[in-house]
Amino acid sequence: MTLTKQTCAKQACDCCRIRRVKCDGKRPCSSCLQNSLDCTYLQPSRKRGPKSIR
Repeated sequence: MTLTKQTCAKQACDCCRIRRVKCDGKRPCSSCLQNSLDCTYLQPSRKRGPKSIR
């Protein structure tokens, strides 16, 4: 059995983010190509702040 390292996209495209599917980060991404969708990266990424102290 061979193990392959899976790469993670820094930012998912708008369609993948809405549909909550894995985005490969290419332009256009393979998910949008397969589903004939317009692949855009217009929405800004969500900023993660510091964890709140309980």
